[in-house]
Amino acid sequence: MADIRLFFLMLLLHAISFLALHFIVLWFATRIDPLVSLAATSMASIIFVSLLSYYLFSSRFSTFDSFAVSMLGTAFASFFGSLLYSFLGPLTADRSLGSHLITLLAKIDTGCSFDEISRHFESKLFIEKRIDEYLKAKIIVDKGGVLF
Repeated sequence: MADIRLFFLMLLLHAISFLALHFIVLWFATRIDPLVSLAATSMASIIFVSLLSYYLFSSRFSTFDSFAVSMLGTAFASFFGSLLYSFLGPLTADRSLGSHLITLLAKIDTGCSFDEISRHFESKLFIEKRIDEYLKAKIIVDKGGVLF
């Protein structure tokens, strides 16, 4: 039972160290591509927690084999968790903002210009991309610069 608790503690350490390192890198290194920073922080987190757990927890496991399995299991889980965070997080946020754009246009019967819409969002690139996408899919209509 103690091995399972230590396994979950190591898993928790992986998650905390990944998120902490990732946000620190994003805070201080704003010019780094987010995917590069995700990959780097994921690997750094795995290495850091693996070394830390070796020195702190290896003697507490019932056998070294159970520690090795736990270390590899948590490392793989951390890696795949960071992959999910890397790709599903931005995708979900992007679609959520797109849904907000459609809802905004649906609430206003008179339509909106691009400038009126851009006041509701921080990224004009996002707005342009989504509006072009929705115009091509005929989800919204452009009538003389006013979007419906």
